[in-house]
Amino acid sequence: MNYTLEGYNYLFILLLCKFIILFNLFFEELNFVINFRTTHKALIERLKIEATLKTPLILMDPEGVLKIQGRSIPEDASLFYERVVKWIEEYIKLGKKTTRFDLHFEYLNSGTSKYVLQMLKILKELPLDGHQLIVNWFYEGGDDDILERGEYYSSILDLKINLIETE
Repeated sequence: MNYTLEGYNYLFILLLCKFIILFNLFFEELNFVINFRTTHKALIERLKIEATLKTPLILMDPEGVLKIQGRSIPEDASLFYERVVKWIEEYIKLGKKTTRFDLHFEYLNSGTSKYVLQMLKILKELPLDGHQLIVNWFYEGGDDDILERGEYYSSILDLKINLIETE
């Protein structure tokens, strides 16, 4: 093979064009990922589930205020709480500086207890990333069962939980 100077120039130009095309494809893909993440962060919406006789009020605000209040004895705890857990999993991706989780149960069954533990475990990871997590556990004066449940979560998760007595 006899390559001429023009042949090398042609080969160089061909390789340069391929490089430019790959370079542009890479940055288009990178731009897509960045835009997806930005858009994805904006997609999480406030979750509100009204209280019933068997289920608590759920308020999950992407601005960092999460609240569960009332009686929690759902027929199927997984059916009720799975969407709340999924919401919290998406919420922690937002990277909010402060999260306040208010829990005020009149009563909670064992199925609920499992999901509360799961939610607290997920949220506990926030402070590792420089976030502040405030967990407020409200209980009525004299309701030792609810108080002890809050103390139990605090001890097994090694998590500061503010135990707040109400009337």
